[in-house]
Amino acid sequence: MSTEFAIATIIELTIAVLLVYGFLHEDKIVKFEQNVKRIFKGNYKRIKRMRKQRRKNNGCYRVDS
Repeated sequence: MSTEFAIATIIELTIAVLLVYGFLHEDKIVKFEQNVKRIFKGNYKRIKRMRKQRRKNNGCYRVDS
């Protein structure tokens, strides 16, 4: 029981520290979120375009031998 209590306490303290850090460095966190969003958006468009090309180039063709 004491191990569970210790783990729960560590998790709660970590959350509290992260919240305080977030309030103090909000501008850095917003920049980070925008960068992550930009990266995901760009990669999503690239992956979508690559899938479209792959479907176009690798269509099922019937070969009569």
